[in-house]
Amino acid sequence: MDQNRSDELFESTDQSSLEELRRFLFKESCRLKNQESALDDQWLKLEKERTLLKEEIDKAGKKLQEQRAEFEHDRSFFDQKMQILKDGYDKLSNDRKALEIEKKKIMQERIMLQEDLANAEVKLQEQSAGLMNVLFKGADTPLSLKKRYKALMKIFHPDNVKGDDELVQWLNIEYSKLKQEMEDSLGDQASQQ
Repeated sequence: MDQNRSDELFESTDQSSLEELRRFLFKESCRLKNQESALDDQWLKLEKERTLLKEEIDKAGKKLQEQRAEFEHDRSFFDQKMQILKDGYDKLSNDRKALEIEKKKIMQERIMLQEDLANAEVKLQEQSAGLMNVLFKGADTPLSLKKRYKALMKIFHPDNVKGDDELVQWLNIEYSKLKQEMEDSLGDQASQQ
């Protein structure tokens, strides 16, 4: 029943019309209560959904904040690691430069030591030549040279208490040299006669 029909019923106020109006109002009241109840149910359902949605948004917000804090912590940790690596690289680079400088210095010292060693060998040869001249002085015949060599070997042989390997080597070299010189000199004299 619609509004026009209800208006007509009010105008004609007979008993049957009023009964029909009362039934209409009862049905309309029931329909409205059912509709109100359905709307209340929908409202409660929407309120629950809104509450759940708000809780989810709050959880997501907290999780996002936790993730942001964790990201900031990781980023800070990464920055610290990166700084340590940069410092290590700088130190390594400085150490490499210092090592190169030290290497050049050692090479220069090595060259100087080699030169000093060569000079020392020349001086040692000069001194040993002077010493050999003194030790073999007066040995001008092959027999006297051989006697002098044997006497010196008895004194400086390494098996003796005061023996000297290096001096024995020099004695052997000098003896061989002097012996050869004497043989060459005697050979030249014989060929000239």
